[in-house]
Amino acid sequence: MSNTWFRFRHFTIEQDHCAMKVTTDACIQGAWTPVVQGTQRILDVGTGTGLLSLMLAQRCPTAHISAIEIDEPAAAQAAINAQNSPWHQRIEVIHGNILEHTPETPYDLIVCNPPFFTDSLKNNQHNKSLARHNVSLTIDKLLQKMATMLCADGYCSLLLPAIEYARWQPIARQNGLYKTQLLHVRHHLHAPVKRVVAILGKQPTMASAASLLTIKDEAGQYTHHFSHLMQDFYL
Repeated sequence: MSNTWFRFRHFTIEQDHCAMKVTTDACIQGAWTPVVQGTQRILDVGTGTGLLSLMLAQRCPTAHISAIEIDEPAAAQAAINAQNSPWHQRIEVIHGNILEHTPETPYDLIVCNPPFFTDSLKNNQHNKSLARHNVSLTIDKLLQKMATMLCADGYCSLLLPAIEYARWQPIARQNGLYKTQLLHVRHHLHAPVKRVVAILGKQPTMASAASLLTIKDEAGQYTHHFSHLMQDFYL
């Protein structure tokens, strides 16, 4: 059974009311997503526990972060996690549907660990199914909405299963979002790539940078690369 909390160096995530708990993949996204100097406005789509918002608040000392979540219990818990953090004055949690969100000012960065597993078996627990599947939020609708909310030189960070990334990439291009950086994540040295963190911008690029992160070595210990990435967050 999962813990009802997850403690980081500078904040704690309570997660007993959230369908999707803290995962290593999400921690990697929060720590690796590039942060451009001067980033002031960040949107966290489907914030869940509020993990990505808190990690980015730690990394971006002056940014204001809006975190939107459609599931009411999760939104309430994310608000509590934000309130109990050192950055509560810079994080606003919104209970609502991203498709109905109309910001007055576009965002510099949008992060999202979106619904995925499009064709896999749905979970009989509604809020978990909502969090993990393209049930109420299609790929096209989400990417189209994200593109409209980004400023001209803004970018977004998406965490996806590797198999789903292949499905998302052409739809992103159709909506004016182009890959600029990719992080391929695998669990150990001989494992296939499990997740992709994709950075998408509004400006087409001739080439994109790609890197590979292996979480554990052959002895089952965290790799130096992973430990270095997470050193400001993990105890």
